[in-house]
Amino acid sequence: MSDRDSGSSSSADDSSETACSTDIDLYLHPLLADCLYKAVAQTDVSGYVGCTTPKERTAMRKLIGVKVETEDLDSFAGARGSRKPVDTDDVLRMHAQYPDEPLESIANRLECSLSTVKRHLRKARSASSSSADSAHESQLPTMDEVFDAFEQVVETNRVYSRAC
Repeated sequence: MSDRDSGSSSSADDSSETACSTDIDLYLHPLLADCLYKAVAQTDVSGYVGCTTPKERTAMRKLIGVKVETEDLDSFAGARGSRKPVDTDDVLRMHAQYPDEPLESIANRLECSLSTVKRHLRKARSASSSSADSAHESQLPTMDEVFDAFEQVVETNRVYSRAC
């Protein structure tokens, strides 16, 4: 009988075990599969999700070639400070109108920060450079690919037995 079965937690290894690393029924649960897939292939979630850590999900994404954009929660929450909101089109329009002016001058004209102007220019540049690659990269992985990556990344790191 293991320490887990007897209810004692004398071993330091027991504290790192989770339900996901020891309960095979939970591992195969359809809700877990959906949660894991969405956390790896569709959104960048912080914390422990789908029986994975952020570090493990990053490694899984690298393995299956998935890129997930981080969400700008400040814009959803409306946390913009005291300056008016500026979008990428405004910055591009102003930059085209005054191509020889420094970016700081464009920021002053738009009443926003220099970092906002730079961020929008980077966003526009990356959108234009990745538009050719978007058809190739936009394909989401299959559930099997995500589970294969899970097994390669997570299961190899968790050497704990799954004995009932």
